[in-house]
Amino acid sequence: MWCSSSRVGGAAFSRSYDPALAVVRFVFYLLLASLYAASITWGLTTSYHISVLLYSNTLIDGSTRVSGELVSALGGYVVDVVDVDGGYVAAHSSGFVFWSTVASALARALGLGGGYLYLEHLRVLNALAVATGILAVLYVERLALLYVDGWKALLVASTYATGLSWVYTSIAYSQSFSAPFTAAGLYYLVRWIRERRPRDVAASLLALSLASTSDHTLVLLGLVAVVLALAGSRGARASAIALALYLLPLSAAALYYRLVAGVPLTTQTAYAERLGVVPLDPGRILGDLSLVELVLGPRKSLLVSSPALAISPILALPSVARPSRLRRELLLTYSTLVALLLAYSSWYDWHGGLSYGPRVVLSILPLTALLLSVSLSKGRFLEYLTAALSIPGAVFSSLAISTNPVSCAYQELATGLLPQPVVCNYPRLAPGCRSPTLLGATGVDCLGCFYLYVVVALLITLLPLVARVRYGGVAGKA
Repeated sequence: MWCSSSRVGGAAFSRSYDPALAVVRFVFYLLLASLYAASITWGLTTSYHISVLLYSNTLIDGSTRVSGELVSALGGYVVDVVDVDGGYVAAHSSGFVFWSTVASALARALGLGGGYLYLEHLRVLNALAVATGILAVLYVERLALLYVDGWKALLVASTYATGLSWVYTSIAYSQSFSAPFTAAGLYYLVRWIRERRPRDVAASLLALSLASTSDHTLVLLGLVAVVLALAGSRGARASAIALALYLLPLSAAALYYRLVAGVPLTTQTAYAERLGVVPLDPGRILGDLSLVELVLGPRKSLLVSSPALAISPILALPSVARPSRLRRELLLTYSTLVALLLAYSSWYDWHGGLSYGPRVVLSILPLTALLLSVSLSKGRFLEYLTAALSIPGAVFSSLAISTNPVSCAYQELATGLLPQPVVCNYPRLAPGCRSPTLLGATGVDCLGCFYLYVVVALLITLLPLVARVRYGGVAGKA
């Protein structure tokens, strides 16, 4: 038996080792790893992925430009590229190009030539997304443990794991590789705010910088952490080390854009300019109602894909009214979350095109997980509400993954009020539909995959609450 103490809002509580919780955690992560592995996208690719993998292989071969002849030969398969100095570069974040290059290098080392349109390399990239997706869930749980006991923290992790984030462990996008570092950065940042240990602030700034290389909007969150670190540091040496760690990945990203890609800012802004659109325009918030559509809209919003996380800012509001250390953390969280949402809502491709749900906000879901954790510390009813709200998110994610996670564009939904998975994925459950997942590659059709995914996802979603009621006692503290 062991115990430790932690502080929430200035009040200390103790955590003791709980054998029942340890067993439940083991089963939880075993189910999660099995679900993520079985649902990896295996037989589907997009122009987004073909473009980045083509460029990654070009880099591995020693060139920084894809030839115009090759782009023309591939026709509509290679779209997300930018014409620079007579050649083409990928119109993706530097971080995503890095992970794509790692995947292609691993695939080559394994003797995988790429296959049709680099499909074999994409499978390796998706496998990396599975690994980082599990890492994100682990850090979300650790972040929640700073606010609630072990049973509730596992409930927060399950809510995060079976909603929007699950879809982007099955198929890799840039946000698949930023979200885990956001979760890690937040975890270490909160620990540093409370305990002022230099290693925590160094780990936080490094993680947030790595997150920003895949999703550049997260620079806003990183800057908040830098200001806090400089204002609260106990020594110049510790501050210098932490700041250097933060600047290192971002400097590498800047050098990539300038020296390798040959663009002044980022390839994404260059791509938007080639399309003739303004990359960031706050007018989209009112003109397109982009902020509402991203968070609470009926079609592709977070409310559809992860309902409990979507309303977590509302659930945590009562805690802001109570003067405490927790209140300061919450005010900082809310202000950062609002700033990031406004930035995402101003982006020209805020709706994410064909991709499932509000992909652009995936990177900041750990912030909503923090708010959900705070709300769960105030009452048992909210645990049941959280579990209940997580069910439709798990079902919709199962539907999208088992049929096609890039089923239709936002523009096709604009005339109706039904959710994207109902309009674009449900009709694909017809007999004979071939699932693009690894499980589908074994011969299981879309409907069979959907049923299996739903069962396992709901087990993961409900396991923490059911096990808490059965083994956690009335207090349920780990």
